[in-house]
Amino acid sequence: MQSRSLEVAAACRVLIVDDHPVVRNGLRHALEASGQVSVLAEAGDGEGGYQAYKEMGPDVVIMDLSMPGIGGLEAIRRIVRYDAKARILVFTVHANPLFEQRAREAGALAYLTKDGDVGELLEALAVVATGRPWFRRPRRGTGGKRGGNRQVAGEAERVSGLTLREFDVFRLLAEGRNTAEVAELLNISVNTVGVHKTRIMHKLRISNSAQLALVAVRQGIVKV
Repeated sequence: MQSRSLEVAAACRVLIVDDHPVVRNGLRHALEASGQVSVLAEAGDGEGGYQAYKEMGPDVVIMDLSMPGIGGLEAIRRIVRYDAKARILVFTVHANPLFEQRAREAGALAYLTKDGDVGELLEALAVVATGRPWFRRPRRGTGGKRGGNRQVAGEAERVSGLTLREFDVFRLLAEGRNTAEVAELLNISVNTVGVHKTRIMHKLRISNSAQLALVAVRQGIVKV
């Protein structure tokens, strides 16, 4: 692909990927009201975001993480695989450092939580639009109940040791997806999902799907 350079005088052309229409609409109005941003397109899931990126070529993608289908992390990875210079800003409810770590590994240049203000988002957009990372927001807790709990703290360390692909499989299995569904969503074989699941079980020191789901809930990876 030909590289793109964002002209300083031009409004930043943004693709918003979020499964909530109210969020997309609110973001569009807030960003365009600033006069610094033009919302080029919107998508309601990760696959749609990936396709919109290929079709529209935005300057920056504002990407949610928890969405139906492949989800934000896989969408980031596919976009970056398509365009290594893609500029992606994660905008999510997840304050969990594990998600920030995975977003960085997938190729995101910024990570903001949705409890921030528009000014912070615009600041991050301005930086990301130049191709530079923006990770200055102070980190919060993992989302798990870690205070003094050695078991949960140990789980967090083991979860952080999963590869990006293993984390994808872990999250989808914890959401209740079966191996065939995970394979279809991630575009890999059922056998490959099975191999990843075995490795996940070994790394997390668990023996069944119920324990896998429990770890994911304790670590704030999935909500109940």
